[in-house]
Amino acid sequence: MLNVLARINREFGSNFDLRAFELISVYDEAVGRIDVYLESTRPQSVMIPQLDLSITLEAGERLHMENAYKYDLEELKGMAQQTGFDLTRTWQDEKQRFSSNLFVAAE
Repeated sequence: MLNVLARINREFGSNFDLRAFELISVYDEAVGRIDVYLESTRPQSVMIPQLDLSITLEAGERLHMENAYKYDLEELKGMAQQTGFDLTRTWQDEKQRFSSNLFVAAE
């Protein structure tokens, strides 16, 4: 996630201190989603000159970076069928908490 701030620094001339952020992930079980944030570890002011913008962050303030939704295999199969694909192969970790899946266009 820090690569996003590094890119803003590079392309917009900003001055995010990448070492002043910590990656925070929060799981929302009700919706099956992981919310990913970068949390400022100290107060800081950031200038983004090309946007004529300044941002002030307090220690503990978060930048929302991403939502990652989690689906079980039955949900994946259902979404595949609804969109014209077949779930043809699944690889899972030992605890069966994570998977990589191969989808093929249905005939």
